[in-house]
Amino acid sequence: MGLVKKINLKSFLNLIKENRIAVLVIGIFVFAEIILLPYGVPNKNHPFAYFMDEWHQYQAVRNVFQYGTPNIPGSANGSMFHFFVTGSYLIPFYLLGIVGPFAIKSSVTELSVRHNLFLILRLNTLLFGIFSIILMVYAAKKYYKLNTALTALIFTINPLFFILSNYFKYDIALLFWIVLSFLFLLRFSHSPTFINYILAGVFCALSLSTKLSAIPLLPIYLLVFFMFSLKIKEWTKFIGLGLLVYLLTFVFFGIPDLVLGKGNIAEYLSSNLVRTPSETSYNYNLGMHYLPFLIFKIYPVTFGRFLYLTFIFSTVLFIIYSIKRNFLGKIFSINFRLKHSNYIILSLFFLFFTASLYPLKLGALGNRTLVLLPFTVIMTVLGIKFIYDKTGLLLLKYFFTLFIIVLVLFQSFETFSWIHLRLSADPRVESSKWIIKNIPPESTIGIENIPIYQLLPDIIVKEFYLNQYGRALDNRFRYKIVDKRTFNLPKVVVLSNDEIERRYLRKSNKKDLVYRLKRENYKKIAEFKPDFKYFNILNNEFDFYISGFAIGPNDISVYNKN
Repeated sequence: MGLVKKINLKSFLNLIKENRIAVLVIGIFVFAEIILLPYGVPNKNHPFAYFMDEWHQYQAVRNVFQYGTPNIPGSANGSMFHFFVTGSYLIPFYLLGIVGPFAIKSSVTELSVRHNLFLILRLNTLLFGIFSIILMVYAAKKYYKLNTALTALIFTINPLFFILSNYFKYDIALLFWIVLSFLFLLRFSHSPTFINYILAGVFCALSLSTKLSAIPLLPIYLLVFFMFSLKIKEWTKFIGLGLLVYLLTFVFFGIPDLVLGKGNIAEYLSSNLVRTPSETSYNYNLGMHYLPFLIFKIYPVTFGRFLYLTFIFSTVLFIIYSIKRNFLGKIFSINFRLKHSNYIILSLFFLFFTASLYPLKLGALGNRTLVLLPFTVIMTVLGIKFIYDKTGLLLLKYFFTLFIIVLVLFQSFETFSWIHLRLSADPRVESSKWIIKNIPPESTIGIENIPIYQLLPDIIVKEFYLNQYGRALDNRFRYKIVDKRTFNLPKVVVLSNDEIERRYLRKSNKKDLVYRLKRENYKKIAEFKPDFKYFNILNNEFDFYISGFAIGPNDISVYNKN
């Protein structure tokens, strides 16, 4: 309400003028995301989204409003706050007749309705992305005295944020709520009042209500009180009521379905914390342990090399500076903690969220690393500012500024290489055209199970599921699910990612099937790949495959028996 009272046209225009480069960055970000918006959404050529997590998230929204829980088969499991918020966001579009989520009766019908619906759902993610940039710029300026333009640039122009902002998933929304929690804990450290502590607890709980990976906020929330409160004697009031509000907020917004016995979250926890990490972490031929592989190979690709390397340099710089100033020896002094609260809270957020990724093993990549982005960005810009301020000669400042501009352009090229992959011809589209032209009608095509997750050509996914739902009227081909044990393989077999799995996976059903195809004299008669010409300048095809947020095939291969 205080923010609303302060807003007027004059102050709004002054705010834009003061932060015009940051506003320009947001404008470029929105423009680019709008261009990418239609990529992979359901349409007449493929009834499902290319990224099936989007489909499950959409089903979770439907199920929350239809059954009161997202934790049922076919939808995204977990806490339900984001799905409720998204459903509420859809209400005006529903009333205006633009979308009708409940008008979709099956997975392969009402394609135009589904197409529009997913575009609007992606705009929801884009809004959270814009809000996240604004909060980051505000935090950087108010609490760290950082350049808003540089903060906005580095936070926005990196592959992780840019790509995930183009999907309908709760990850960008979670980022928003985490940054908001970060802001209110910073606010409490400067003004440790009861109302500020309660408000910080509410936003920490809403983060957890969005996605359970925000659990590190709970120990941070408790630590911040003991580190910055001037009323330690009132800890029972602050901690007791703070935890009560935190718990009630989480129960009411995050898991009301579980309290009412309408869903089961056990599958979500088992899949994310136990089954998936144990199944994937040791099945790759990485040439090293998965931990150094993540640190030295994957994270530079995920965050962009400029951001990642500058962050590491900044971290080392501040560790050395802290040791020289004996900051660790002074940490028990309340005056010291209050004076350096911004940096202490920044360190707490980074350390706790980094520790939360460790149990995920090799699964600690892609969207799961997004929780670290705000703190890596602030630490990076702090390092740049530190060096700039310590540079005495004006000429050296100019050279350093030019150097940073070059590095930002380099980071922009890295991000562009990902965008180019989206804008270039997709293998699922090109392979469909080739199959229609070169495979005789009525042929039986062998495909792996489960087809919807195999990143197969559009024509195959569409016709297979039209047949599954009894909607096949003019299908060109017939389909057969195959594996290495299939008694009689059809003459034509279509596989995706067969080459990458053969080279990098120790155990793979696809790999075994390819070996059988070669033994039985099948020949690869066509292969379709994304346009890697820019991407491969800095990365390689395995980086694309294992990145965790590039939802597309590395290749699609058509095998034919001689």
